[in-house]
Amino acid sequence: MLGSLFLSILSGHKRYAHITNLMSDRVNSELLGMSKVVSDDSARRGLKRLMKKWE
Repeated sequence: MLGSLFLSILSGHKRYAHITNLMSDRVNSELLGMSKVVSDDSARRGLKRLMKKWE
């Protein structure tokens, strides 16, 4: 999940919805050693869980 967010930021995206565009791009994810890119919904849920653990 963090890899997908990192890749999205490196690609210049500013919204969760743009992560979906990365799902079809295999080249950049392979450069980071990622086997898959999570969906925008999964990224939101994952960040929500991380924020709850930090509270």
